[in-house]
Amino acid sequence: MGLKKAIKSMACLILHCDPAFPTITQLRYPMMNSTVAQSLISNLKVTIRPTSSWPETIVIVVTNENPFPVSFFRDYSPLDPLALRLGMLEVTPQWADKPLRLPKVRFNRPWPPPLTSTVTILPGTSMTSDFSLQNLGVHLRTLGVSPIVLVYGRWVAVWKGMRIDPGAFEAPQWAAASGYFVSNNMTLHLGRVWFFYS
Repeated sequence: MGLKKAIKSMACLILHCDPAFPTITQLRYPMMNSTVAQSLISNLKVTIRPTSSWPETIVIVVTNENPFPVSFFRDYSPLDPLALRLGMLEVTPQWADKPLRLPKVRFNRPWPPPLTSTVTILPGTSMTSDFSLQNLGVHLRTLGVSPIVLVYGRWVAVWKGMRIDPGAFEAPQWAAASGYFVSNNMTLHLGRVWFFYS
């Protein structure tokens, strides 16, 4: 045994070294317990509803049912202004038995997203974003009078609290929760719009 190795072994006996001892970053930003992470994600509800004046527009609502604030990136979330073009919307036309294949668009964005794109939702409150089906890249007539829509996708990273420390990005999985979301099914009533665009 070399001298350095012997000294290290002796030091570990004195200091009770753990070969898997976490780094400073891991100590400051510990990984979220899987049970806690699952609860956090499941209490972040995503729903959709129609608007009263524009039947071709849907409102995506994210409600925080956790007893604490949560923060996440608006980019790649249900509130992303480009959510529909990123493939988060499923549309089943009135006469179809399976969803329509919608065109997807790739965007060149920084990764991870900048902290300026972070949004925070307080407990018991909601945030909304409006989306027009006219921006889907398909003619509304192909959807029929009463298509069924839903929103689904994956939360990239969700943090407990109102502030995200940049140092968290050095930690495994960014010390954040991640998981999938799916909204309710909603039937749109596009009779007036369908007639207008016919």
